[in-house]
This record gives sequence, structure tokens and C-alpha cells, in this order.
Amino acid sequence: MTKQVCVNCHFFVKRAFTDDGRVLEFLISEDEREAILKHRDYSKLTNRSLACYHGVWDQGLNFEEEQGHQIIALQPRKGFCFFWKYRPGMLLKAASTLQQREDEQRAASRDRRLTLLGLWLAVIALVVDALLQLASLIIGL
Repeated sequence: MTKQVCVNCHFFVKRAFTDDGRVLEFLISEDEREAILKHRDYSKLTNRSLACYHGVWDQGLNFEEEQGHQIIALQPRKGFCFFWKYRPGMLLKAASTLQQREDEQRAASRDRRLTLLGLWLAVIALVVDALLQLASLIIGL
């Protein structure tokens, strides 16, 4: 199972800045991710701002490596962030759409389970009520 930290997240990006002020965002490669995880090696990412595509955090240029490593590789993101497992070759916009779709399907599945539970409870209550009424009729004879 993939540890839910930013370095394993699809939305972990590097930003480059053009001379005309535009910001370009790129996925971080598997090699770069591995270098960070195994060796704390950020050398392949010099002159780049490391950030979360969804804006949860941004280390900026020339970030303090120890603090950055804590955020990028050690801070657990399970259950409260936009974490979505890295999928090589998938573009960021497609990943955002698919993540949103997964979240909606998960919520719909939960709603269906709760609805089924409610229906089962209603059926059980009807059966119990019918049995009580039948017992009342039999005892009342």
C-alpha cells in the first residue's frame, strides 16, 4: 500500500517560472520521487518550486530542505487532503477530474448502503409489528 504522503501523490508538482511571468507546472517523475524518498535528494529539482497542484502547500524556490522534506515526504495526508496515488503518464487535469469522480462515487456508495440499511430496518420493523399483531389476535381469542 502506498503511504499517503505528498511525494506519492499525483498532485505533487514542480513549478517553473518563465521570463514573461507565466507559471508552468510539471509532474514530478518517478526517478525524482524515488530520489526524494530514498535519499532525500532534491538536486534534480533545483530552480524549481515544489508545490501541491491543489494549493495545499508551496515550498517556493530555495526552500529549507528539512522543513520541506517534512511536508513532502513525512506528513501523513490520509483523510484530509487531496491525496490521489501517483499514476505515471496521467495529466493533472485528467487526474483532478478522475479524483473528483471517485469521491462522488464513494459518497454515492455510502448513501446507497445507508438507504439499504434503512430499508432492512423498516422490513424488520414491519415483520415484528405483524408478528405482534398476530400474537395479539391469537391471545385475544
